[in-house]
Amino acid sequence: MNPFNPWNPRRLFAIREPRGNCHGLNGFNGLKSDKFVRSAPYLAADYADSLDFGRGTALPWPVKSEGLTHTIIGAAMEVHNSLGPGFLESLYRNALLHELRLRGVQTKAELEVQVAYKDLVIGRHRLDLVVENEVIVELKAIAGIAGIHIAQTLSYMKAMSAEVGLIVNFGEDSLSWKRLIKKARIPRI
Repeated sequence: MNPFNPWNPRRLFAIREPRGNCHGLNGFNGLKSDKFVRSAPYLAADYADSLDFGRGTALPWPVKSEGLTHTIIGAAMEVHNSLGPGFLESLYRNALLHELRLRGVQTKAELEVQVAYKDLVIGRHRLDLVVENEVIVELKAIAGIAGIHIAQTLSYMKAMSAEVGLIVNFGEDSLSWKRLIKKARIPRI
């Protein structure tokens, strides 16, 4: 089984090191040890895997807010089908905010969060959307989701102590997204 095949039911987002080595959870086809992934506090499970299509589970633990993330992605698909690519991120945010409210989902936009270091506020983050006080949604209208966007969303999740983050990109011909999940600590063997 190819771990990078989007239809592989055990596929996880592989974390790449600068020198090109990949680390995955299950050691597929020549992937190195999972030591690096076990030390990472967050995993990314993208929605191209079977987790979303009901053919099994890609993660070894229950996923918090799975139904809510499905609702958010469904609303984002509706917005993308209506508007298509090419608009500014703020227009997609307003449309998605409206669509989520039509679906009865409590949503906050442009929420400001303070970042503290040793009891000193050193800065602020402005979050695109916070849904039901559970899921942080970072919206993009770009050519593709890159590692810097994942890092940005992880920092938002850390600042909010959130367990689930979602990056939604409206900038491509079809909607793309990544779901980030704070994982439970796995004891070392």
